[in-house]
Amino acid sequence: MLISIDEYLKTDDLEGLQEYYQKNLAPVSNRVLKEKYNLEDLSRVKVKSIKSILFSKLSYAQSQEIEVHFDLKEPLIDITVNELDLDIALGIMLDNAIEASVGHADGEIMSAIFIEKNSTVFLIQNNVFEQLPPLWKLKEAGYSTKGKNRGIGLNSLSKIVNRNENMILETRVLGAVFLQRLTVKRVSQND
Repeated sequence: MLISIDEYLKTDDLEGLQEYYQKNLAPVSNRVLKEKYNLEDLSRVKVKSIKSILFSKLSYAQSQEIEVHFDLKEPLIDITVNELDLDIALGIMLDNAIEASVGHADGEIMSAIFIEKNSTVFLIQNNVFEQLPPLWKLKEAGYSTKGKNRGIGLNSLSKIVNRNENMILETRVLGAVFLQRLTVKRVSQND
């Protein structure tokens, strides 16, 4: 970009520079600013592996032209379950949301973390663009709406949740929205 700008300046082509800016730089600049603010709350995630998985997946979604939102009002300082299990669970949930949204003009992923007195809630929702089978069918090993040799994500997610007694997963389809809510109960010092 700088080389292009330099050439316009060397030749005193201010009219061409203005046109170049309007066509090429202004749209990118506006998109980058918008995306920056959509993920600004990630700075409140202090658990590095969680922050990394969220940033990686949500940034990738943005690169696929999916509108992404993330909300967290207070810092997430720690978690009370196996960190790797939570990383994998969030990765599966986000991968599924991205797969469902990519290629759709109205593709949108809303994600949030809510810190409550006795739990931390991870919420991920995306638009639904096709008729889905019953939720129990989606969780079967090997079943996929995307073709053969797929369908391990939601089954693996269920296994992770089942082996962590402090995790609860709720999955719902509400109209045109697929919603997953992963609750991680806090373990008190008296437990």
